Amino acid sequence: TLQIPSILKRYPGAAYISSADAWKKLRSYDPKLKRKPEFLYTMEEDVERLNKLLSEEGVKFQFVKGDAGTNSLLLFAHKTAIEVDLIYSHIDGGLCLLNRKEFDAYKEDEAVM
Repeated sequence: TLQIPSILKRYPGAAYISSADAWKKLRSYDPKLKRKPEFLYTMEEDVERLNKLLSEEGVKFQFVKGDAGTNSLLLFAHKTAIEVDLIYSHIDGGLCLLNRKEFDAYKEDEAVM
């Protein structure tokens, strides 16, 4: 996520495909970044729009719904599958589904195994 600003600078015409959480985190590190993602892959209508644009190239994206701890995106192209499975820390320092306060309050002896 943190390398995206330099990639956008190098390829200014490229479309940015992101999850909403990755975009928020990126903006927190680089508030000068004015560009918005063209596609939020966590939004079903954006994935459908993206797939329509790339279908003639033999490319298909699939967001994995229900994956609560991560935002998993699958890309299928030319008989090859590529998977991106990002575990997000929160902007405030939390992790996955825990905000910073909940994460800091975690006690190992209270964990359910």
